[in-house]
Amino acid sequence: MSLWFKLFHFNPDDLNYNRRGLLSPAQRQRWQRERVQLRLGLLFMLFFLLAIALIAMFSGGFGYGLALLAICLLMVASLWVMQRREQRLQAIDRVRRITGSARLSRTRDSNHSAHWLHIGDQKFLVSRAAFHRLERGATYTVYYVPGWNPGFLPLDNRLVAIEVDDTISAE
Repeated sequence: MSLWFKLFHFNPDDLNYNRRGLLSPAQRQRWQRERVQLRLGLLFMLFFLLAIALIAMFSGGFGYGLALLAICLLMVASLWVMQRREQRLQAIDRVRRITGSARLSRTRDSNHSAHWLHIGDQKFLVSRAAFHRLERGATYTVYYVPGWNPGFLPLDNRLVAIEVDDTISAE
């Protein structure tokens, strides 16, 4: 079990909360920190781009300045969407569980690859290291929060803990 704790970043206390259908205080704190870091990064980029846009506009590059201002507006809209989403997610306090046989898949493009664990009709983004440790066809119980994503990307299920169901897998 300690391998799963390391690969999926949870601990026995988190798992006990998740089995009861709740996020642990440590999980809540960890995700709050992720959201704050993402927001601060976006705000820093926003102010940086805004400064460049104003400099460009006042030094004769009016078209470039307007383009950068448009990007700044998109970032402001993204921050607003993130805030609205966070308000909805704060109401989600329930951890769901699904048990089933694992299917694994990978998606790739020229710069990036994503690794997925599928259980039933749900799919979960997993790290490359976790992907290579999971067994196709093994039975897992996955604890997750639906639609949990700290950013403005599409909402995915957020895997919060996982257990191998040895009794089912051994049959």
